[in-house]
Amino acid sequence: MAINAGVGTAWNLIWNNYEGFVPLTYNINRGTSLSNMLLLTSIAASACVLNSYTNLTAPTGNAFYQIEVVNTSLCNPSRKSITSYTSIKSNIVNTSDVGIKESSNINAISIYPNPFSSSFTIAISSSKNEIATVRISDLLGKLVYQTKAATNSNIECRLSKETNTALKSGVHFVTVQTATEYKTVRLLKE
Repeated sequence: MAINAGVGTAWNLIWNNYEGFVPLTYNINRGTSLSNMLLLTSIAASACVLNSYTNLTAPTGNAFYQIEVVNTSLCNPSRKSITSYTSIKSNIVNTSDVGIKESSNINAISIYPNPFSSSFTIAISSSKNEIATVRISDLLGKLVYQTKAATNSNIECRLSKETNTALKSGVHFVTVQTATEYKTVRLLKE
């Protein structure tokens, strides 16, 4: 199972189909710690075309989630140390371990000129001196250009067909990412 942040305070859960038997339902368990996991809701497996669930009423702070499938016919493994079981639980995901946070240290990313026609400068202002990865992607998220740069620096960009980094006219995104944070701004090509 995987988790990602939804809109506002919501959390999106995504999981694969269970293999071994066809479950009737997926139970979604939630807790604020590993020791207090309780049933949040049940979803009919036939209704789970995409195997996902959005928790719109998530508690503030850290939350733990787990998917459980219940086997309606008793399963008796051949190992003598195991008796029988009726449910299988997924890995546990934790909202505190999700992603890289939008930056509070990268104060500004300035691009000039913006819109541009042939070249532009990216100026990064940060309260920390770090090495960052600078990525330029198109509107569909395809990576077009990537380089490393120090925060608090200027990067001169001359993207061209010769270097196979030419940008098409339209909207692009420049993301500056350090080990723990990122910031994204819009770039327009005339």
